[in-house]
Amino acid sequence: MQVRLRWFFLCRRSDGVVWLIKAGEDWLYLYILIKFQNRVESFMAMRMLVYIGLLYQDLIRRKEVKPGRPLPLVLPIVLYNGCKTWTVPTDLAALLTKVPGLVVDYLPQIRYLLIIEKNWGEFR
Repeated sequence: MQVRLRWFFLCRRSDGVVWLIKAGEDWLYLYILIKFQNRVESFMAMRMLVYIGLLYQDLIRRKEVKPGRPLPLVLPIVLYNGCKTWTVPTDLAALLTKVPGLVVDYLPQIRYLLIIEKNWGEFR
């Protein structure tokens, strides 16, 4: 899918920003969820899963997503500005009990983008 650089700022929510982007022939909503964090949170991947689920539930309840239409994309970002080294997983799978076989295909999956403020120069 080719994404063109036609972005429109739609609205700001208390925990993120919604953009409308042109991807091929389709317009997609992109919700950028940013969680500011000043301490290491062991279960951050699980918290992000909950935040995204609550966002989707709210969008459906307010009829911003019509039945049969896809849910908007969500880019979960944690901006960490604490002193300690971030040592916890950014992937929910690392927090779950390891299971064999078929069950693995049905486990929830989510990863978040971790941006460490003191390393900000690496992103420029």
